[in-house]
Amino acid sequence: MDLSKVSEWLKDVRSNNKTVIVVVAITCVTSAFVLSPENFLKLFESGKADSNPPDKQAVTYSAQGDQIFASVAANDQAEVNQHFGDTHHHGLSVGDAMKLAEKLAAEKGEKDAQVIQSLQEMIQALTRVNAQKYDIKQALELLDQGDTTQAEAIFAAVAAEAQQDGQAANNRQAEALRHLGSLAFLHDTQKAFAAYKRSTELDPKSLNGWDRLGHLYRRIGEFENAENAYIAVLKHAENNKEWQAAARGNLGNVYQIRGDLYRAVEYYEQSLVIERELGRKEGMANQYGNLGIVYQIRGNLDRAVEFHEKSLALNRELGRKEGMANQYGNLGIVYQIRGDLDRTVEFHEKSLALNRELGRKEGMANQYGNLGIVYQIRGDLDRAVEFHKKTLALNRDLGRKEGMAGDYGNLGIVYEIRGDLDHAIEFHEKSLALNRELGRKEGMANDYGNLGNVYQIRGDLDRAVEYYEKSLAIERELGRKEGMASDYGNLGNVYEIRGDLDRAVGYWKQSLALFQQLGANDRIALVQSWIDAAGQKDSH
Repeated sequence: MDLSKVSEWLKDVRSNNKTVIVVVAITCVTSAFVLSPENFLKLFESGKADSNPPDKQAVTYSAQGDQIFASVAANDQAEVNQHFGDTHHHGLSVGDAMKLAEKLAAEKGEKDAQVIQSLQEMIQALTRVNAQKYDIKQALELLDQGDTTQAEAIFAAVAAEAQQDGQAANNRQAEALRHLGSLAFLHDTQKAFAAYKRSTELDPKSLNGWDRLGHLYRRIGEFENAENAYIAVLKHAENNKEWQAAARGNLGNVYQIRGDLYRAVEYYEQSLVIERELGRKEGMANQYGNLGIVYQIRGNLDRAVEFHEKSLALNRELGRKEGMANQYGNLGIVYQIRGDLDRTVEFHEKSLALNRELGRKEGMANQYGNLGIVYQIRGDLDRAVEFHKKTLALNRDLGRKEGMAGDYGNLGIVYEIRGDLDHAIEFHEKSLALNRELGRKEGMANDYGNLGNVYQIRGDLDRAVEYYEKSLAIERELGRKEGMASDYGNLGNVYEIRGDLDRAVGYWKQSLALFQQLGANDRIALVQSWIDAAGQKDSH
């Protein structure tokens, strides 16, 4: 990075009395951070933010990436014991099948318990396929080496045979497709999607089929279809409480992504009640974590920490590394919002280490993005770009539009800080387009705020106000205090530039009140300093 150019840009902005809006994005739950031109010059000189801010700084707005939800699953034992043709076992006990499933999942970078269970069921089903037609032994040997191609071909052939047998063979064909889908889920989203979608058409009461289809719809960003899939699980679960809890938790995830926080909480709490009734600690841990995310978004950080720590304690007790990784990441977000960057890094690195150990690409992408945010805040833009590009590559590979939207926003922020405003707008608009497509209100609010920042830097104050007000409208709808505080602060800065101090102070006071509720001490001091400075101007 050419630091001299950055310094010159910042000096030019400062000399023209412009307000620099430094924007940061987060990959789990959003946060705002505050830096001025003077502090940015110090960042490039020392690598640290000054704890004593100078007289004039700007409230920053944060972009949004991906949130860490706990997807919920239940066991679907009714579908395990169907047979394909003549039974022929190849010396694999249930325990051996589980070991092979775990090995295969680990080689493909997948540690989700439901995925492993699906693979175990697939392996047991494979041992029951007609050995006179198919080389089952070789297929199992290849699976042991991480090669799924022959097993996939066998299940595709079994499904084709069943299709030829007519309507009576639908369930058998659907089961073969589910097993094919469980294999493809590891490496080929579209192939898995096609298999599970067809399986639900053939066997519309399959809880497992609808559940996995819902997860795939979420992966590719089709949230309305994901909602319908989870509703189908709920409809067919009837008296199966485990599946009802799972479906309600997953519906909560969909509503949370869409910004309907009241419905999200409603479903999370319904799921939690059932999980407590069943004594399922894993399900309870998932819902505590999900409720923590909602309280993060709403700005009740003490309550968020309470829920994340409850979830972390249960996951530790159960030895669930994936759940622990999620909660370390979420706790890191809370401390980032509070401005405690050392603890932020500590939690994100713990999460990243566990995700690497588990080979979880989505989790790794989340934490690379979160660490990129910290480097943005600290002014190490080259390192920030390095992490944002790592997470973008993973999210593209996974087809995760939600994650890609956050990554584009983060890269836009870096270009904005560097003074390349055309590229900044390009990336923020890419992020906005994806968030609109996905119906992600929180992401859209962040993008509008970030675009407002760019136009404020350019001196186009009318456009800046337009975007800040669009952002504020969504933040109010979501009840998201942090975003509202940032928008009020930014609007105050615009009106100060215009010379309307009364209106500026009015916005800053609204910003201050919200930051006080969040306990964001650095920003409380900052906004209070603006109000005090405005009072001194009036007294003269």
